Amino acid sequence: MPSMDDIYGGDALKAEDFPQNKRVLLTVERVSERTLKARDGKGEERKLALHFHGREKVLLLNVTNANMMAEISGSRDYDNWPGNRVTLYRTMTDFGGKRVPALRLDHPPVVPTQAPPPPVDPGYEPDAGDDETTF
Repeated sequence: MPSMDDIYGGDALKAEDFPQNKRVLLTVERVSERTLKARDGKGEERKLALHFHGREKVLLLNVTNANMMAEISGSRDYDNWPGNRVTLYRTMTDFGGKRVPALRLDHPPVVPTQAPPPPVDPGYEPDAGDDETTF
């Protein structure tokens, strides 16, 4: 069945594309610049678009997400953003006096590494268990 979304949907991710309470780990493949019609319909505005490995749709960056991408990558130079892993999730935000769904970027999850066991003191001898030391 044909849908108007086939014509007007575009290649940009929308909050409605994401289920609530789901965080997706993605790798930035490349960054492009887009020129779009301004929200007020007057003139144009430039936005950065993140392209992700294995995904067709792009994330058009607002200032909030662009700043987070700079924080995640450690660079405001978007030539340094490809290869960085990010978490993408849906949340609610205030826009134009209303609560609306939005997509946000976050740092990738930190995978805990197993700490090595503490070194053994060669002079250590276990006591007999009658130690009355309190901690």
